[in-house]
Amino acid sequence: MVREAKNEKDADPHLIKGIVGSTAAGATYSSAALIVGVVADLVANPYFLQVICEEIRAKHEEVNGNWDVEAFNSLEKLDSAMKQTVRHAPGTYLVYSRVMLNDYILSDGLTLKKGQFVCISGYSRANDPALFPNPEEYDALRAYNHNLQDHRAQPFSGVLADDFRWGAGRWACPGRYIATLMAKVILVKLLDEYEFKLVGGKGSPNALLHEFVFFHPNTEVLIRRREINSGIVY
Repeated sequence: MVREAKNEKDADPHLIKGIVGSTAAGATYSSAALIVGVVADLVANPYFLQVICEEIRAKHEEVNGNWDVEAFNSLEKLDSAMKQTVRHAPGTYLVYSRVMLNDYILSDGLTLKKGQFVCISGYSRANDPALFPNPEEYDALRAYNHNLQDHRAQPFSGVLADDFRWGAGRWACPGRYIATLMAKVILVKLLDEYEFKLVGGKGSPNALLHEFVFFHPNTEVLIRRREINSGIVY
Protein backbone atom coordinates (compact mmCIF):
# COMPACT_ATOMS: atom_id res chain seq x y z
CA MET A 1 0.00 0.00 0.00
CA VAL A 2 2.92 2.33 0.68
CA ARG A 3 4.36 1.71 -2.77
CA GLU A 4 0.99 2.25 -4.45
CA ALA A 5 0.21 5.47 -2.58
CA LYS A 6 -0.45 8.48 -4.80
CA ASN A 7 0.78 11.04 -2.31
CA GLU A 8 2.63 11.40 0.97
CA LYS A 9 -0.54 11.34 3.06
CA ASP A 10 -1.71 8.04 1.60
CA ALA A 11 1.74 6.57 2.21
CA ASP A 12 1.69 7.40 5.93
CA PRO A 13 2.32 4.06 7.75
CA HIS A 14 0.17 5.14 10.71
CA LEU A 15 -2.77 5.91 8.41
CA ILE A 16 -2.36 2.60 6.60
CA LYS A 17 -2.15 0.72 9.89
CA GLY A 18 -5.40 2.30 11.04
CA ILE A 19 -7.20 1.51 7.79
CA VAL A 20 -6.05 -2.13 7.71
CA GLY A 21 -6.77 -2.63 11.40
CA SER A 22 -10.25 -1.14 11.31
CA THR A 23 -11.13 -3.04 8.14
CA ALA A 24 -9.97 -6.36 9.59
CA ALA A 25 -11.74 -5.75 12.88
CA GLY A 26 -14.95 -4.62 11.23
CA ALA A 27 -15.03 -7.51 8.78
CA THR A 28 -14.26 -10.10 11.47
CA TYR A 29 -16.83 -8.81 13.94
CA SER A 30 -19.61 -8.25 11.41
CA SER A 31 -19.23 -11.76 10.00
CA ALA A 32 -19.17 -13.34 13.46
CA ALA A 33 -22.19 -11.29 14.55
CA LEU A 34 -24.16 -12.44 11.50
CA ILE A 35 -23.43 -16.11 12.17
CA VAL A 36 -24.24 -15.87 15.88
CA GLY A 37 -27.40 -13.91 15.15
CA VAL A 38 -28.70 -16.44 12.61
CA VAL A 39 -28.06 -19.34 14.99
CA ALA A 40 -29.70 -17.54 17.93
CA ASP A 41 -32.78 -16.60 15.90
CA LEU A 42 -33.24 -20.14 14.62
CA VAL A 43 -32.72 -21.69 18.04
CA ALA A 44 -35.38 -19.36 19.44
CA ASN A 45 -37.71 -20.51 16.65
CA PRO A 46 -37.49 -24.34 16.51
CA TYR A 47 -39.84 -24.76 13.55
CA PHE A 48 -37.63 -22.68 11.27
CA LEU A 49 -34.51 -24.36 12.67
CA GLN A 50 -35.90 -27.74 11.65
CA VAL A 51 -36.78 -26.48 8.16
CA ILE A 52 -33.26 -25.08 7.63
CA CYS A 53 -31.59 -28.23 8.95
CA GLU A 54 -33.70 -30.36 6.61
CA GLU A 55 -32.66 -28.17 3.69
CA ILE A 56 -28.99 -28.63 4.62
CA ARG A 57 -29.33 -32.42 4.92
CA ALA A 58 -31.20 -32.66 1.61
CA LYS A 59 -28.56 -30.56 -0.14
CA HIS A 60 -25.78 -32.71 1.34
CA GLU A 61 -27.38 -35.80 -0.16
CA GLU A 62 -28.07 -34.03 -3.46
CA VAL A 63 -24.42 -32.99 -3.94
CA ASN A 64 -23.15 -36.29 -2.53
CA GLY A 65 -21.12 -34.43 0.06
CA ASN A 66 -19.29 -32.31 -2.52
CA TRP A 67 -20.02 -28.82 -1.24
CA ASP A 68 -19.03 -26.12 -3.72
CA VAL A 69 -20.01 -22.47 -4.16
CA GLU A 70 -23.06 -23.41 -6.21
CA ALA A 71 -24.28 -25.75 -3.46
CA PHE A 72 -24.03 -23.05 -0.81
CA ASN A 73 -25.68 -20.48 -3.08
CA SER A 74 -28.64 -22.81 -3.64
CA LEU A 75 -29.54 -22.94 0.07
CA GLU A 76 -32.46 -20.59 -0.50
CA LYS A 77 -34.14 -21.10 2.87
CA LEU A 78 -30.94 -20.48 4.81
CA ASP A 79 -30.37 -17.41 2.63
CA SER A 80 -33.84 -16.19 3.57
CA ALA A 81 -33.11 -16.72 7.26
CA MET A 82 -29.94 -14.65 6.95
CA LYS A 83 -31.95 -11.81 5.41
CA GLN A 84 -34.40 -11.93 8.29
CA THR A 85 -31.71 -11.82 10.97
CA VAL A 86 -29.97 -8.84 9.38
CA ARG A 87 -33.29 -7.04 8.95
CA HIS A 88 -34.06 -7.37 12.65
CA ALA A 89 -30.51 -6.81 13.90
CA PRO A 90 -28.31 -5.04 11.35
CA GLY A 91 -24.74 -4.17 12.21
CA THR A 92 -25.78 -0.53 12.46
CA TYR A 93 -29.07 1.34 12.49
CA LEU A 94 -27.63 4.14 10.34
CA VAL A 95 -26.42 3.58 6.78
CA TYR A 96 -25.08 5.51 3.82
CA SER A 97 -22.92 7.77 5.98
CA ARG A 98 -21.48 10.58 3.90
CA VAL A 99 -19.66 13.83 4.62
CA MET A 100 -20.72 17.09 3.02
CA LEU A 101 -18.00 18.58 0.80
CA ASN A 102 -19.92 21.83 0.37
CA ASP A 103 -22.93 23.61 1.85
CA TYR A 104 -26.21 22.48 0.32
CA ILE A 105 -29.78 23.72 0.83
CA LEU A 106 -32.51 21.10 0.52
CA SER A 107 -35.89 21.84 -1.05
CA ASP A 108 -37.49 22.31 2.39
CA GLY A 109 -34.92 24.94 3.32
CA LEU A 110 -32.77 22.74 5.55
CA THR A 111 -29.11 23.63 5.12
CA LEU A 112 -26.46 20.94 5.20
CA LYS A 113 -23.13 22.42 6.16
CA LYS A 114 -19.76 21.50 4.74
CA GLY A 115 -18.09 18.93 6.99
CA GLN A 116 -21.33 17.57 8.44
CA PHE A 117 -22.08 13.86 8.27
CA VAL A 118 -25.39 12.76 6.78
CA CYS A 119 -26.94 9.30 6.88
CA ILE A 120 -30.30 7.55 6.78
CA SER A 121 -32.04 5.12 9.12
CA GLY A 122 -31.75 1.70 7.56
CA TYR A 123 -33.46 0.20 10.61
CA SER A 124 -36.58 2.34 10.10
CA ARG A 125 -36.82 1.20 6.49
CA ALA A 126 -36.24 -2.44 7.44
CA ASN A 127 -39.20 -2.18 9.82
CA ASP A 128 -41.52 -0.30 7.50
CA PRO A 129 -44.82 -2.26 7.33
CA ALA A 130 -45.36 -0.99 3.79
CA LEU A 131 -42.29 -2.98 2.76
CA PHE A 132 -42.38 -5.79 5.32
CA PRO A 133 -45.87 -6.69 6.60
CA ASN A 134 -45.83 -7.38 10.34
CA PRO A 135 -42.19 -6.24 10.48
CA GLU A 136 -41.73 -7.15 14.16
CA GLU A 137 -42.55 -10.80 13.43
CA TYR A 138 -39.62 -13.18 12.94
CA ASP A 139 -40.18 -15.27 9.83
CA ALA A 140 -37.04 -17.01 8.57
CA LEU A 141 -38.82 -17.89 5.32
CA ARG A 142 -40.26 -14.43 4.72
CA ALA A 143 -38.20 -13.74 1.58
CA TYR A 144 -38.47 -17.34 0.38
CA ASN A 145 -42.25 -17.49 0.65
CA HIS A 146 -43.09 -13.91 -0.31
CA ASN A 147 -41.55 -13.90 -3.79
CA LEU A 148 -39.19 -16.75 -4.62
CA GLN A 149 -38.30 -15.29 -8.01
CA ASP A 150 -37.18 -12.00 -6.46
CA HIS A 151 -35.41 -13.87 -3.68
CA ARG A 152 -33.37 -15.80 -6.23
CA ALA A 153 -32.64 -12.68 -8.26
CA GLN A 154 -31.54 -10.73 -5.17
CA PRO A 155 -30.14 -13.21 -2.63
CA PHE A 156 -28.57 -12.23 0.67
CA SER A 157 -25.47 -10.93 -1.13
CA GLY A 158 -27.56 -8.71 -3.44
CA VAL A 159 -27.40 -4.91 -3.19
CA LEU A 160 -30.91 -4.09 -4.41
CA ALA A 161 -32.40 -4.85 -1.01
CA ASP A 162 -35.13 -2.93 0.77
CA ASP A 163 -33.22 -3.12 4.04
CA PHE A 164 -30.00 -1.52 2.69
CA ARG A 165 -27.86 -4.29 4.25
CA TRP A 166 -24.87 -3.87 1.92
CA GLY A 167 -25.16 -0.30 0.71
CA ALA A 168 -25.53 0.42 -2.99
CA GLY A 169 -23.76 1.65 -6.08
CA ARG A 170 -20.00 2.16 -6.10
CA TRP A 171 -19.91 2.17 -2.29
CA ALA A 172 -21.65 -1.19 -1.82
CA CYS A 173 -19.66 -3.58 0.38
CA PRO A 174 -17.08 -5.23 -1.91
CA GLY A 175 -16.67 -8.20 0.43
CA ARG A 176 -20.32 -9.20 0.52
CA TYR A 177 -19.88 -12.31 -1.65
CA ILE A 178 -17.04 -13.66 0.45
CA ALA A 179 -18.82 -12.75 3.68
CA THR A 180 -22.01 -14.50 2.56
CA LEU A 181 -20.16 -17.64 1.47
CA MET A 182 -18.08 -17.75 4.65
CA ALA A 183 -21.19 -17.41 6.81
CA LYS A 184 -22.95 -20.22 4.98
CA VAL A 185 -19.90 -22.50 5.20
CA ILE A 186 -19.86 -22.08 8.98
CA LEU A 187 -23.64 -22.14 9.46
CA VAL A 188 -24.07 -25.36 7.50
CA LYS A 189 -21.50 -27.10 9.67
CA LEU A 190 -22.82 -25.69 12.94
CA LEU A 191 -26.50 -26.33 12.32
CA ASP A 192 -25.98 -29.86 11.04
CA GLU A 193 -23.46 -31.00 13.65
CA TYR A 194 -24.57 -29.28 16.86
CA GLU A 195 -27.66 -28.75 18.96
CA PHE A 196 -28.23 -25.41 20.67
CA LYS A 197 -30.45 -24.29 23.51
CA LEU A 198 -30.94 -20.81 24.93
CA VAL A 199 -30.70 -20.83 28.71
CA GLY A 200 -34.07 -19.76 30.07
CA GLY A 201 -35.72 -20.46 26.72
CA LYS A 202 -34.95 -17.12 25.13
CA GLY A 203 -32.03 -14.77 24.63
CA SER A 204 -31.55 -11.24 25.89
CA PRO A 205 -32.49 -8.29 23.65
CA ASN A 206 -29.69 -7.09 21.42
CA ALA A 207 -27.33 -4.56 22.96
CA LEU A 208 -27.06 -1.13 21.38
CA LEU A 209 -24.04 1.19 21.54
CA HIS A 210 -24.75 4.44 19.71
CA GLU A 211 -26.09 3.18 16.36
CA PHE A 212 -24.24 -0.17 16.50
CA VAL A 213 -26.10 -3.39 17.31
CA PHE A 214 -24.48 -6.21 19.27
CA PHE A 215 -25.52 -9.71 20.28
CA HIS A 216 -26.07 -9.32 24.02
CA PRO A 217 -23.01 -10.67 25.88
CA ASN A 218 -25.17 -11.90 28.78
CA THR A 219 -27.03 -14.37 26.56
CA GLU A 220 -26.20 -17.94 27.58
CA VAL A 221 -26.33 -20.79 25.09
CA LEU A 222 -25.96 -24.53 25.68
CA ILE A 223 -24.25 -26.48 22.90
CA ARG A 224 -23.73 -30.20 22.33
CA ARG A 225 -22.75 -32.34 19.39
CA ARG A 226 -25.62 -34.15 17.71
CA GLU A 227 -25.61 -37.91 18.09
CA ILE A 228 -26.64 -38.20 14.45
CA ASN A 229 -25.56 -35.75 11.77
CA SER A 230 -24.79 -35.74 8.06
CA GLY A 231 -21.04 -35.94 8.56
CA ILE A 232 -20.38 -32.86 6.45
CA VAL A 233 -16.67 -32.42 5.73
CA TYR A 234 -15.15 -29.71 3.57
